[in-house]
Amino acid sequence: MRRTGTSMMMHCLGLGGLELAYDESREQALHREFPNNPNKYFYELEIPKAIWLPLEKGKCTKAMGATCLNRGIAPIKIVYMVREPKAQLESVMTACKPELNDYQKTSRDFIEKLEASNEIDSLIILDYKDVVRQPLQAFYALERHGWPIDAFKASTGVDPSLKHF
Repeated sequence: MRRTGTSMMMHCLGLGGLELAYDESREQALHREFPNNPNKYFYELEIPKAIWLPLEKGKCTKAMGATCLNRGIAPIKIVYMVREPKAQLESVMTACKPELNDYQKTSRDFIEKLEASNEIDSLIILDYKDVVRQPLQAFYALERHGWPIDAFKASTGVDPSLKHF
């Protein structure tokens, strides 16, 4: 889901030693569209194009909702970011000013799809506020679930001052 800390998570995963896969041309386009945000977004190819492409095995890719399923590389590990809906909406309105009907689906809808999938080796659900409050604990959770990550280095990428509301 947008505005739940997915870019922060990708940044942290990279700092923690994991290889990231994202579309640099989309990155540049987003920076032209939203010039007030100097941070990386780490998006894969633009949806719907991306849902037809396989994810890159052994790399971390940011996929929104349940678009990571049916990509032909099972088993996969997922860290799913959630955020309190009111805070998420405030952040969306501050950073993006989208149409409100874009946000009718809830994280619960996507989590149910992910939990029902037999493609997933590890599903870790992290709350944005908990990651911001205790980043080291969040990345230790990934480590405990078999992620090859340096939890301490990953936790250094959390910057609460970047909150968009």
